Amino acid sequence: MKLTRFAALMMATLTAGATMSSCDKDDDEDISDSVVKAYSDNGLKSADAASYSLASSKYFKDMFTDETGNAISISKLNAEAVSVSFTSKTWGEFSIDTVKILSSDGAYALSGNGTCKMAGMNGKVSEYAASFSAKMSAGVLSDVAFSAPSVMGGTTVYYLTGEAPAGYVVAGSYGTYSKANSKYFSDMLTEEKANCLSLKAVENGSKVSVSFSSEKWGTFSVEAATVSKEGDKYVIEGNGSCEMAGMSGQVSTYEVSVKGTINGKSTVVDFSIPAVMGGTTVSVYNDSMPTTEAK
Repeated sequence: MKLTRFAALMMATLTAGATMSSCDKDDDEDISDSVVKAYSDNGLKSADAASYSLASSKYFKDMFTDETGNAISISKLNAEAVSVSFTSKTWGEFSIDTVKILSSDGAYALSGNGTCKMAGMNGKVSEYAASFSAKMSAGVLSDVAFSAPSVMGGTTVYYLTGEAPAGYVVAGSYGTYSKANSKYFSDMLTEEKANCLSLKAVENGSKVSVSFSSEKWGTFSVEAATVSKEGDKYVIEGNGSCEMAGMSGQVSTYEVSVKGTINGKSTVVDFSIPAVMGGTTVSVYNDSMPTTEAK
């Protein structure tokens, strides 16, 4: 009888042990496999569709690069870590050999250190220490940051998926000459300093600030112009002010409206000042100045 009870007890213990071992195996599931599979199934598809980067350093902020087709690569390293690589069209190659993974409620936090290879102003490629951090949910990466502390006082490249806000796309410097029209003259050409027109992304890229400086026409400023995409070009529109010197040399401030088309060399931005000379429009162009004389 005792032997029978002992055998039953042993059987129950073995069964419980087997059950516990099975649970432990589930608890020790390979977390790196889960990350790689989720990214391959979901995140990689969205990254391939459209992506871009915004870089910031001691000397600039939110420098835009279209990274479409340059998806981040994630590979298994061991049960608890992955490796991450990314090649940017502007910022070079990032190789993060060991990325640790923390899991919480089906989401993951990834972080690690590695190197980046980046070309300098002279074209020479150098290697720098780099770090990586990101979050992942349902296979999609977010808050992705590649940092190189020793590049330009500390440079961080933020990688984002999806279509870039228009303000980031058009941000930059433009302008080679201007053409002015008013009630009293037409097509008055002025050779301007190169890149006299500046567009900077504001409000998370949904709008741009516009500034134009001309020795002849003064300074123009629009704090937040709207940006919309129309086919292969972008249209900006907004209101601001200009400071312009009169015949006596006295500088006055006037209301100004701006409307323009941003499209490479075909870029044209019109600044309209209703209160000056019966209504004056100064148009800034981004192409070679024609030789037509003022009428």
